Amino acid sequence: MYPYKKVLSVIIATIMMFSLMLAIMPVTAQGEVEEEYMKVEGALPDYYVLYPYARENLVIGFSKYGELINGDLNLGLEYAGEVDPFAAPAGPEIGSIPKRLWFQGWYIEIDYKHATYGKRKVWAGALFSDSSDWGGPWLRVEFPGDYDPTYGWEDFRDPGYQYSADINNPASFGDLLHGGRKTNGTAITTPIKVIYHGPRKFIAQVTTTIYDYVPESSPPSIPLVNVTITLIFEKVKKQVILIKEVKSLLPEKEGTYMKIQLSDRGEVDLGNEEVGYHSYFHFYTIGKAPDDDEVLAVTTVYNSSWTACKTEDPDDTLFPGYSAAGPYPQDGIASFYGTTSDPDVATFDVFQAINPLSGHVFWAAFWPSLSDWCADAWAEAANVWWRAMKASDHHYIDGYAGAGGEPRIPFYVGEWDFVLWSPAFAEEGKPVQFRGVTIYGVTYLDDADDADMGDGHTNDIEDEALNYLLKQVFWPWDLLKVVNKDTARLVNFFVGDGVTTTFELYWPSDLRLVDPDGDGLVGDDFWYVEDDAWDDYSTFSERVLVDGELMVRGIDYIVTEDGVIEFTSPPPPGSTIKVLFSVDNIRQKVGPGIEDFIAYDGAWEWIVVGRDSDPVDSIGAAMVSEYFLEKNMTVIMSALDMQDVPYHTLVPYIFSKIGEAEDVRGSRDAYRDGPLAPNSGRAAVKDDWCKHVPISSANIIVVGGPLANLGAEYLNDFTSAFYGTAGLTHPALEGKLIALPCWSKHAFSGEGYALIATHKDLNGTVWFEVWGMTGQDTYYASWWLWRTYYGYRILDILPPGVTSLIISFDYSLHPTEECFWKVEEALGTISEVNLAGLPAFSEWPHKLPKIHPDP
Repeated sequence: MYPYKKVLSVIIATIMMFSLMLAIMPVTAQGEVEEEYMKVEGALPDYYVLYPYARENLVIGFSKYGELINGDLNLGLEYAGEVDPFAAPAGPEIGSIPKRLWFQGWYIEIDYKHATYGKRKVWAGALFSDSSDWGGPWLRVEFPGDYDPTYGWEDFRDPGYQYSADINNPASFGDLLHGGRKTNGTAITTPIKVIYHGPRKFIAQVTTTIYDYVPESSPPSIPLVNVTITLIFEKVKKQVILIKEVKSLLPEKEGTYMKIQLSDRGEVDLGNEEVGYHSYFHFYTIGKAPDDDEVLAVTTVYNSSWTACKTEDPDDTLFPGYSAAGPYPQDGIASFYGTTSDPDVATFDVFQAINPLSGHVFWAAFWPSLSDWCADAWAEAANVWWRAMKASDHHYIDGYAGAGGEPRIPFYVGEWDFVLWSPAFAEEGKPVQFRGVTIYGVTYLDDADDADMGDGHTNDIEDEALNYLLKQVFWPWDLLKVVNKDTARLVNFFVGDGVTTTFELYWPSDLRLVDPDGDGLVGDDFWYVEDDAWDDYSTFSERVLVDGELMVRGIDYIVTEDGVIEFTSPPPPGSTIKVLFSVDNIRQKVGPGIEDFIAYDGAWEWIVVGRDSDPVDSIGAAMVSEYFLEKNMTVIMSALDMQDVPYHTLVPYIFSKIGEAEDVRGSRDAYRDGPLAPNSGRAAVKDDWCKHVPISSANIIVVGGPLANLGAEYLNDFTSAFYGTAGLTHPALEGKLIALPCWSKHAFSGEGYALIATHKDLNGTVWFEVWGMTGQDTYYASWWLWRTYYGYRILDILPPGVTSLIISFDYSLHPTEECFWKVEEALGTISEVNLAGLPAFSEWPHKLPKIHPDP
């Protein structure tokens, strides 16, 4: 934990100044970007004052080839302006590491048997450099007979020739050149496609098509695969998600199937010029291989139901000797989140590097778990930085002792091995598309550890990375948790006197909440979280603020299991002490007696409709409220998103007036921190309603879409399905409901579609939203949840990890008819699930989605 410690007024002033700067900066239009590189700024510190870690910013650079390096600006993964592990040092200047030794990107090898040419091997890699030169266009390494007396057999280290982008005649030309993008076939990369660039989220896709190059053939290009990388950057996070997809293009007449090895790889130059770039590093993997007999990875809810193609099984394969481990993802799901040695539950692997001198940690997480891996690919004994791995290669998980061990500069390789078939075999159930996910992040060093640091040290993943940022992706707050929520959120206020250090949490007297002990104190109904989980994601732990500054448990205060706050030093005289906390025993008073109450399993503090929405959203909200009541959860308050000026100004509203514009109906400018644009136009909820009901860190239901409800606009930057806001979205996707993790990238337009989604943000606020493309769709989505048997049941039996559902309605039918509705998509953070194939849904598979491979 590295807690953020600043006065709130300074934070707000900084944010407003930053937003004003952004408002006058030129903004790249969404759509196809002709530039070779892009830069994307993070959005921290933002308004997340309850986030228990440092709110320092991440800035990313990337290329159209899919490398996380911007060669024009010398920018990779820059954190807090202090470190950049892919383009060191931080900032635009070149340091002691030359650019020709900056490595980051992907590499692929494809083996197949051509119908007439026999066995073929095609490889391609975009690694930014080849150790001799950096950047440049695609080069073809092409020697007579695949061999050159000077360079030996063709591989990525060799120089190559430029070639024509005309796929019908991609002839080589010019002199031999070095550079960072090479193939022995033909690779064609299209321009960067910016899908969305909003206040807090950026999404782009880059695509490279790889062909076998057969000069004697006419035409000389045989299409093999598309490699598409979807880059997702939630700008208030310290990590970036890369979804890598390989789609078969192999014509049936040319070949039947392909053995493919796809890897992420790169050098990690974590540090700065003053302290150097040596790290202690470790690879946490579930598989075993030469030089790795440790079985330890991290659990995830995303098991085999979330993929259309597992990795290769080394014990059952047509290609023995290629893969060390697999098949992944596994079928099982663990009962807990954290590290595991159980090979039968779904896992992701993690590479971590620590520079204790600079005080930073880098991580790379891989889902599904890897077929092959190496933490020290530079090592002469391994020497796999430039090629695909074999099962017999050294799979170092630490620095190779023969090269000096650690600390040193690591070069990681994380590889997935799989088989794809010609699309002609898709109807037979053969896999034609593979998905692998990598997450890269950087933060401050706090409790990460490495056994190679010396006696008393162990291998531990940084807490912020493991238990907050990665957990949000791989073990997210989901729709199953929504209907099993068993807490309510409360707020207490106290005034410091410079002497008192102990404060007991109490039941608010004006919310009809029953105090079972009659002493007014929360006592053992307090939702207590252990010290080591206080700063974890999704734990509902308390947050204590003094004059707006977040206090850190174990440093500034301790809390007992019965809700007593004990400060290590007395808060100053006149200081405002605010405590946000949860309780797990919710009883609402319904009569004068002590036993006259209704007990609930959980509560939602707010249900919200848009001030400027149509009445139909309010009708829908009534049904959603009833839905949760039948799930034995009460709704404490209803509210508007924005203040109802000028008529009903005392009606509660949840968003803060952080903008400079006058608050008028039909406009949200008073609630946005600038014009609605990339990194601008952010909204933020208020702290609480009149010191009675919390808003930030509370549980909030939103009914009505992004055009009708500011709550849905806020969530649009976080949910896995989202609305294509005009001006922020690729023109072809504007006005559509976009299913981002769908394997076919489905986008739904027009009447008849609705979204049911959930998210838990950095302040700990739990959100649940229901909205449709029209008001009528919002109504029927609410109706579907409450009044249909399937809608009422579905959230209870969903597999873990589903964060968004897209529902469709056929208005040519009466709502009571069997085929009126259908679940089009069941989405998680990184993929979609095959609901129709799960036993829990066996009675209605025709109304549920499968995984949708790209046609």
